[in-house]
Amino acid sequence: MIDLEARDGVAWLHLNRPQALNALNRPLTAALGKALDEIAAREDVRVLIVSGRGRAFCAGNDIAEMATLSGDEAAALAANQAALMERFGRLTQVTIAAVDGYALGGGCMLAVAQDLRIASDRARLGLPEVTLGFNPAYGVARLLMGWFGYAGKHFGDV
Repeated sequence: MIDLEARDGVAWLHLNRPQALNALNRPLTAALGKALDEIAAREDVRVLIVSGRGRAFCAGNDIAEMATLSGDEAAALAANQAALMERFGRLTQVTIAAVDGYALGGGCMLAVAQDLRIASDRARLGLPEVTLGFNPAYGVARLLMGWFGYAGKHFGDV
C-alpha cells in the first residue's frame, strides 16, 4: 500500500492503491503511520516527497469502506487520520506533496499537511464532501494558514 524509498537525503513515499485512486482506508492509514515512524527515525533524510501511484495523488477516504463502518469506527478513523496529518507537520524533514491527478477530500488534506505542494497540470484538488454536508474539519485551518502567511518549518540548508 506504501512504497518508501530513500536516496541521497530524499525519501519518496508513494501511496500505492492505484486501482482505488489511492483512497485512504484503514490499512493505508496504518501504513502511512508506520512510514512516518520510519522517516522520523532517519537522520539521513532531509526531504520527504509524498505522491500517489497511478492517476491520482489520493482520492480521499475510501467510500466503500466507510459504508461498512459503524459510527464509532468512522469517528476513530477520522481521529486517526487527523492525528496522522498533524504528524507530517512535526517531522523535522521538509515535506513536499507532488500532486498529479485527483487530490480530493482527505487526499487534499494530505497535500495540505505537507510543507510545500507542487501540482501538475493534471492535478485536481477539492473538498467534495461539503456537497454531502460533511465538514472537511482537520485540514481547513492548515489550508487557510498556508494562504495567509503561515511559515511552517524553518527550511534551513535543505
